[in-house]
Amino acid sequence: MEKATSAVAELSHNANAQEEVVKIGVMPRFLRHSMRSVGYDNYTAIMEFIDNSIDAKADRIHLEYDEKERRFTITDNGTGMSRNKLKESILIGCDRVYSESEIGYFGVGMKSACINLTDPDADSTPIIIETYDGKETTRASWDPNKDIERCVVETVSTKRGAKSGTSISIENVNKFQLGALKKRVGLIFYPSLKVGKIQITVGDKDDVIVAMDPLYRDSKKTNINLYEAKVDGHAIEMTVVLIDEHEQKNQGENHLAKERWSSARSGCYVVYGGRYIECGGTLHITPNNPWHNRTRMEFTIPKELTRVFGIKFNKTSGLDLHPSKNAATSDLALKIHDAFKWGQKQRSTRGETLVTKEDQEDIKALQNDLNESARKARLAKPDTDKQDSLTKKKGPKKGLTTLLHPEEKLEGASVHKKGEPRILKEELFDVVLANLDNSSVFWHTGWQNKHFIMTLNENHVFYKNMFMDMNPSARRSILFLLGCISHSQYETIKLGELNETNIEVFWERFWGDVSLKLNSLFVA
Repeated sequence: MEKATSAVAELSHNANAQEEVVKIGVMPRFLRHSMRSVGYDNYTAIMEFIDNSIDAKADRIHLEYDEKERRFTITDNGTGMSRNKLKESILIGCDRVYSESEIGYFGVGMKSACINLTDPDADSTPIIIETYDGKETTRASWDPNKDIERCVVETVSTKRGAKSGTSISIENVNKFQLGALKKRVGLIFYPSLKVGKIQITVGDKDDVIVAMDPLYRDSKKTNINLYEAKVDGHAIEMTVVLIDEHEQKNQGENHLAKERWSSARSGCYVVYGGRYIECGGTLHITPNNPWHNRTRMEFTIPKELTRVFGIKFNKTSGLDLHPSKNAATSDLALKIHDAFKWGQKQRSTRGETLVTKEDQEDIKALQNDLNESARKARLAKPDTDKQDSLTKKKGPKKGLTTLLHPEEKLEGASVHKKGEPRILKEELFDVVLANLDNSSVFWHTGWQNKHFIMTLNENHVFYKNMFMDMNPSARRSILFLLGCISHSQYETIKLGELNETNIEVFWERFWGDVSLKLNSLFVA
């Protein structure tokens, strides 16, 4: 049984022996487990070490990783620590005042980072911290897998020198990719790297980590906008960009450029303590939307607003700025929402589309399937010679469709021509993908050239979040249903059923006709 020295009850009895005081502690194995459950992975744990080096005013930080020996070392030229300060840093939740310029705040991160970087199944995970503050060199030896409560601190030298700094060496670390680490560090610490505040090297001293600007501010094609919000009396300035759609191609095969292009990286970049604590996402302000891709924004949280924003000590838990969760940041949330809308409007104005080559191929296959079933079911073609008399309205330009409701215009529609399904003589349905306003309906129908034109609005929430994420069978079923509705709508108008005074009769006939056609398509 594991000895729980810190959890031993300390009992004190009063005269009546009815009261007792219990000293609350934690068993070592549970302490290790809890500290491994704080949300760190190998990379975020290393970021914590870099944060501490920056807090120590280091401007040179070097990372070493020996994959064969499973050893990680970080060395900096910061101010170092005295013996007493080193002892404080080992304490979990040490009681000291952090300055406004420091990234650290809770006194927990470094210890948790050490434990999370090591192999939990290893018998021994030696951690050596050696630091020099200009007066003396002090060493701390800690093996949390052997004894998490025991750390040996000793003065190893009192020889004075000019250079101060700290080195942390950890044995039996979890395996990770050095290349992935370089990309993450280049991105996360861009705010400090860009201004030359720090230089971070890996392995070879000449292997300098390159700062990666996720907002592409170095490109002349990047569209930039500025916003300002108020949070608890503080002005928060936000830089918003729309990245040019061809920027990825211009960057060639550079892996750093590819990393910062990733669509998952679109959204909010939050700076805290000279580094990003959020790299993309909507901060729960608005649902994820493909139209958000390439729209990115950056703002800085002042240290004095740490608790207002709900920043956790691991800096990885994610911010939730939805007004219902955080009223103090509601003005900022509104500005972020407006920024996403600005980016979407810019893309829509340019006539951009969300449709990929794969989408086009999927729709083409579905269209072919629908037409084959319609041919077997012998569905009649529309008499487009009577088009104008039926709708009292000519169809819109660009050959989209004649609308059932002509008052609904397709202004700003971007119709796909390249790779779009061709209208063949034997086909009854032509499916068109168009970029319409997101407030428009998901689907329009009409007819021309003896064909039914079905236009799917790629900007509609149903298309973006559901339709193209469905399996092929589900998409096929929905397209068959839309095809039947299109056909029944035409025949209803043709027969003058819209003039029926009894609305209930009209809808009964209409949906009955749709059901019969749907049955004939699937049976065929």
